[in-house]
Amino acid sequence: MATKEALLRRRADLDAHVDQLIEGLAERLGMERPPNTAEAMATAGPNASARVVARESLDVHRVTFLLEAIARLTERTPDAANATPNAEPRVTPPPGADDDVEAEADTDARSGTKGARRGAA
Repeated sequence: MATKEALLRRRADLDAHVDQLIEGLAERLGMERPPNTAEAMATAGPNASARVVARESLDVHRVTFLLEAIARLTERTPDAANATPNAEPRVTPPPGADDDVEAEADTDARSGTKGARRGAA
């Protein structure tokens, strides 16, 4: 289990990356960006409960901004007009995901289960 300090460092790294992403999107799309992490925490001051509220508010502003940015980017994409509503999203499996499928197929082939016969037909 990670230590509290490690989790806080990880959160700070993620905050920095999200701040950069939002800054770039705001500039590219001409949108007003939400406050960045430093601005939000400076506004909250040293009070712990105020910082928790500021963090939650920041997260809400970030998600709202990112959803709006995605909507604007989707509107600008030429293929978006041709997209089928409710279409299955295209998901690229993570590296190594096919390894499990291949291992399962090998097991089916050795045991002679229906999955192997169906694949061989």
